[in-house]
Amino acid sequence: MPHQLASAEPSPSAIHSSNLQICESYLKTIQEPMPAWLSQFNNTTRIQWEDFFNSRVVYYPGSGFDGEAVRLFASTQSAHCFIYADYIVSQAILCETLDQPNGAFTGYKTLARIHLTEQEILTRYWVQHLYLTSRESVSYGFAEEMQRAPFAFLEVLERKPEFDDSFGAERIAILFVGGDGVATYDALFCQKDSKPLFALVLQDHGFGANYTRFGKGGLLHEIAASCEKLPQYLWIDPRDTQPWDGYEKIQNLSFSTGGMHGNRRYLFEKKG
Repeated sequence: MPHQLASAEPSPSAIHSSNLQICESYLKTIQEPMPAWLSQFNNTTRIQWEDFFNSRVVYYPGSGFDGEAVRLFASTQSAHCFIYADYIVSQAILCETLDQPNGAFTGYKTLARIHLTEQEILTRYWVQHLYLTSRESVSYGFAEEMQRAPFAFLEVLERKPEFDDSFGAERIAILFVGGDGVATYDALFCQKDSKPLFALVLQDHGFGANYTRFGKGGLLHEIAASCEKLPQYLWIDPRDTQPWDGYEKIQNLSFSTGGMHGNRRYLFEKKG
């Protein structure tokens, strides 16, 4: 079984010349304080989803076991809240990975795992924008994994005492969704009252069992653009994933290397 959710520990980033800055250095210049709701969280806390989405959120559709997004943004304290969505990974295997003795995320331990219903996280103004063509519908329904019941749970993690602030965020919160990455983006970020998304991880896998690509021209791009609900940043490997229209690679930044397949991901920022 893959264990790529580990780790939140900083890993080396390749630098092409002395004029280039690593992604981590850039993100440290735009740190956010730990959200108040997260710092005050305990096992009796009732989650207010407005608080979660008012925080900076990093979204990763088709995430699999790739913990690199948490590693990058948590280590730089540029974001504390994450959403991982994938219909390939079962809830049982995901929880088993998170419950490993040393934890799935290096340097962190679980404070709470809160299982959720669909109604608990969907906006009451939810309007569907995802409509599949007949060909997409066939591909969408073909995957055996799509027959599983969808699930969602929030994992709240705290930095272990042997690590200090230089390691990364003191606490992080990850919403795991066992469902389609495009439909989840539609439901959470394309609604009338949806808050702007801070960063979106785009990764198109050649044999990733996805019915549409996440990069330029795919359904995710189409829905986000048509609803005018676009993230501030994209983090992508342009060798296999095309950036969306309206985004430019941040100049003088090298790529950050890591993830399930050693991806070389660059930060792109929305123009304007």
